[in-house]
Amino acid sequence: MFYKDTAGEFDNTDVTATGKNLGLKQRYERVKGGKIFDMCGILHIDLGTQPRLLISGTTIRVRLLKAKDNFTLLATSGSFSLQIKNISLFIRKCDVSSSIVVGHEKAL
Repeated sequence: MFYKDTAGEFDNTDVTATGKNLGLKQRYERVKGGKIFDMCGILHIDLGTQPRLLISGTTIRVRLLKAKDNFTLLATSGSFSLQIKNISLFIRKCDVSSSIVVGHEKAL
């Protein structure tokens, strides 16, 4: 969830301050009262941003760890937590032409 912070007000964590960090206020409105919301995005790792495809049969293991709440949430006071209800990893799969597969096998 991205809402641009107001320039020079990134460290201002008062969501009631008028005209201060508007990005923080927008994010707060989306989650106040324990609202559940959906997010979608790419894994910001080399493997998640590369344009090339992987060879068939390649085994990849991904382990996602949640950061501590005091790192995740920007607040000067209060007791807050972030709970992940569900998480999915979407993988794109392509059917490669058999002639290309043969070419790869010869090259390896």
